Amino acid sequence: MQKATEELIIFLLVNIIVIVSIVSLVLAIIFFHRKKQIISKIKIEKLKNVYEKVVLNTKLEIQEQTSHDIAREIHDSIGHGLTLAKLQLNTLLELPSASDTKKVRMAVDLLGQSIQQLSDISKNLNAEALLQQGLLPAIDEEIGRLRTLNRFEVQYEVNGFTSYMEPQREIVIYRVIQEGFQNILKHADARCAQLQLHFHPEYLHVSLMDDGLGFDPDTPKKTRSTGLSNMENRIRFLSGEFQIQSSLKKGTRIQFTIPYQANVKLN
Repeated sequence: MQKATEELIIFLLVNIIVIVSIVSLVLAIIFFHRKKQIISKIKIEKLKNVYEKVVLNTKLEIQEQTSHDIAREIHDSIGHGLTLAKLQLNTLLELPSASDTKKVRMAVDLLGQSIQQLSDISKNLNAEALLQQGLLPAIDEEIGRLRTLNRFEVQYEVNGFTSYMEPQREIVIYRVIQEGFQNILKHADARCAQLQLHFHPEYLHVSLMDDGLGFDPDTPKKTRSTGLSNMENRIRFLSGEFQIQSSLKKGTRIQFTIPYQANVKLN
């Protein structure tokens, strides 16, 4: 009887061990399968992020190349033709009729203004010019151009110790600021705009505010202007943070932060 009881206990222990082993094996298989799924998901997400950044980088390069080509065309063709027209009109200023002379002089002045405006547009489109003079001088020049338009007051402030950034980052920052001012010109109907650059030890913080019409902050992103989407995409490409605060008839504030050094590799 005792021997039968011992055999029963051994049988039960063996079965328990077998069941526990099977359960452990199943759990291990589930665990490793789940871990493999998570690793695969992480890899897919990384590949997706890299792909998005490559696509965005390509789009930015295409935009810059297109801007460069347009700037060169303006400078080499249109600007050259207008300059020749101005020189030709200058030769007609000796006309005997005072009224004709006045008309020619007005035409010369208009051509001169057009040539200067085209030159400014060419500079703004050409990233090479920005690379030659640096970020802050380029922003100074852009603000000077805006002030000559006399559409709204522009306040500009730079804080902190300025830091060198790689040219691509400076171009993106300049383009975003430029796009922000263009949005104010086109849509805001503002009386005043304020640009602040704060150079922190590890990143640059930029704030652009206006007192214009603003917009509803609950507006879906897909219905917002292309300019805002371009700005956000450019900042995201540099691993930066981008924020928009706006209220109807209470103006808009755009803020973004960009680290000085790239922390995301494309390969």
